[in-house]
Amino acid sequence: MKKGFFEPLSKLLLSRKGIGIIFLIALLIRILFITTYADGKFLEEKFYAADEDDYDQIALNLLTGEGLSYNQRPSLDAPVYPAFLAFIYSFFGYSLVKVRFFQALLGALMCLFIFQLGKKLFSEKVGLLSALIVALYYPLIHLSGYLMTEALFIFLCVVSVFLITKALEEKSRGKFLLAGILFGLASLCRYVLVPFIILFTGLLLLGALKILKDKPLRALSFSLAFLLGVSVIFTPWIYRNYKVTGQLVPQGVGHLIFLAQSNSPYFTGGRGGWVKSEDFKTSPVYPESSNKFKGVERIKEFRRISVNFIFKEPGSFLRLLRKKFINMWRPFHSGTSLTGKIVNGISYSLVILFAIVGIFYTFPAWRRLWAIYFFILYYIFLHLIVMGAIRYRYPVMPFLIIFAAQGFIYFQEKILETRLLTR
Repeated sequence: MKKGFFEPLSKLLLSRKGIGIIFLIALLIRILFITTYADGKFLEEKFYAADEDDYDQIALNLLTGEGLSYNQRPSLDAPVYPAFLAFIYSFFGYSLVKVRFFQALLGALMCLFIFQLGKKLFSEKVGLLSALIVALYYPLIHLSGYLMTEALFIFLCVVSVFLITKALEEKSRGKFLLAGILFGLASLCRYVLVPFIILFTGLLLLGALKILKDKPLRALSFSLAFLLGVSVIFTPWIYRNYKVTGQLVPQGVGHLIFLAQSNSPYFTGGRGGWVKSEDFKTSPVYPESSNKFKGVERIKEFRRISVNFIFKEPGSFLRLLRKKFINMWRPFHSGTSLTGKIVNGISYSLVILFAIVGIFYTFPAWRRLWAIYFFILYYIFLHLIVMGAIRYRYPVMPFLIIFAAQGFIYFQEKILETRLLTR
């Protein structure tokens, strides 16, 4: 049975034609999910998650000439996802279902970039296996059905990391510029990447100066090209915010509300993989005082609340970090069906186990892999500070899957080597 079916199938998937087959598998699975999940509920023009209607309304306001606004006020929230919705509505007509199918296509396209990234970092075999796992990994499939930033954000993150990896390998200013543009778009899809850009630019400059000791200007040009790419995206947004607020505001207030709410003695740390309103409903920053300050003043107030808690109550802050970490990295949500617990629990556990193997195995090559290591560590640590829930780990899962593929292949080769030695 194994020789007659699984061996030819594995050879086909791991052949040069394999990535095309994997792309089609990924697309087909996501289309089937949208059309069949819960009796086809995603084929209805309905919202199923918090914030979906907000993104939709901002997109519609953009199309009707009201600009990026919500509730008749200028929106300071990240503009890329509403703009993405507006693009689809403009060219294909207003339809939530069409957005879901478009996101299914993004999920399938992501597999192509994962293949290229795994191939570039390790080998073609790792790239193909990584792409296949991403194609079949349920949490990434299920994102297609919701009008949430994750579907677009994760795609942009994968493309951004792929481009920065190529730029580092080829030492190409043009590719650093392009990587900066993509990271800028990803950051304006979700603001959580803004600090990453600042830190990464500094590390990029230090690394380039170390490698190109005799060419400091060339080393500096890499960082400047990256920053220029980011600036091409961010400058119009900062200028627009200045026009509507009268102050230089590079980002909105949403994540700062989360920062304040999740760093207070009133926050539970989240439960069951979720973060719900009852986890911080007794906090003085939820919900009444969320409306006490407006615009830029809200940003300053929420920043003050969170910073005061972190530095004045370090013990409570560290205990919350532990709770947020557990909540973010548990295998599945509470309330998941038995089938869901088995499928998600096994697939997630295997990915994490082999990712750890892969990271340790490849660590001697850290100088070549430092950018992807830094992205993973940054994203995990930032969400421990801001808010930890299962959905917030999804953007790093494609990268962990690449290491898991490398770890699995290494493990498989070691077993084969042991068998040959014991014959």
